[in-house]
Amino acid sequence: VDVFLCGDCDPRASLPVFERAFAPERIEHRLIERG
Repeated sequence: VDVFLCGDCDPRASLPVFERAFAPERIEHRLIERG
């Protein structure tokens, strides 16, 4: 899942939502700052 946000939003805040929705066995995430 890719999360694209603008401004001062923190995409890491969405991680618990995806964890509850998909109940994955493992989680890997990367934060790529752009702009």
